[in-house]
Amino acid sequence: MAIHKKTGYGSEASTGRIGNVVFYILNGKLVSRTIGKTNSVSDKQRTVRQKMSTVIKVLSSVYPYINIGFEVTAKKQKKNPHNIAVSLNFDAASGTYPNVQFDYTKMILSKGTLQAPAEPRVELQGNELQFTWDDPAGPGASYASDQVMLLAYYPEIHHAVFVIAGGKRSSLRAVLALPKLKGVTIVETYMSFRSGNQKMISNSVYTGQIIISKSLNT
Repeated sequence: MAIHKKTGYGSEASTGRIGNVVFYILNGKLVSRTIGKTNSVSDKQRTVRQKMSTVIKVLSSVYPYINIGFEVTAKKQKKNPHNIAVSLNFDAASGTYPNVQFDYTKMILSKGTLQAPAEPRVELQGNELQFTWDDPAGPGASYASDQVMLLAYYPEIHHAVFVIAGGKRSSLRAVLALPKLKGVTIVETYMSFRSGNQKMISNSVYTGQIIISKSLNT
């Protein structure tokens, strides 16, 4: 039987036994091991395992964002946000063992019916990311009081910075400050909208890759 426990990041994770695989928390992380007698592992199984571990590693630094991003869906499906995030992002991992790669253009950080950002754009200004977007054309399930959620992911070090309430949709712009991190040159960017009453959320949108000059991190 598998149960849900809170991890050190405030998210839930499945623990317990499913078949001959045991899931448990070790140093705040969800890990698994196979028990009993096992046959030799096929390349296909190795590929699936590497895809799963790759997805979990990518998502490990964005727990607070995906907890909100999949909260509505999790309640409807009676699941926890982390498991939904892993399932939806599994196809973003491609290739075969041992060369599985993650496609950051396909990463999904939120899912919902609120209108997504229209014509989102992002530019690097100094050590800040300047996000802009347009007013949605025509009527839709969106409101001026919706809050923008912003996220910047550093694939070279598997680190993320984000804001959950970065300003109102009606402002048409928001800023995300970036820390100085040595050796980092690539940032993948994303945004979502969350309703003012926190009961609705939009699908996340990939807003592009930013190349950072090394001089900005010195």
